[in-house]
Amino acid sequence: MTHEHSALLARLDALKGADAASVFAELTRAGLQELIEAEATETLGAGRRQYPRPVAMWR
Repeated sequence: MTHEHSALLARLDALKGADAASVFAELTRAGLQELIEAEATETLGAGRRQYPRPVAMWR
């Protein structure tokens, strides 16, 4: 099982007893965070904890 898959299952387990508004808020937050990560990866040319060459910075 991949890390992303297990993280998704853990998130779903945490939301099982939550009301509909909390579930919607968490799904919206998670979706926006993934969008931010994707845009940052595209802009920087490197994923999390990767070193983009030739730029001298860590993400």
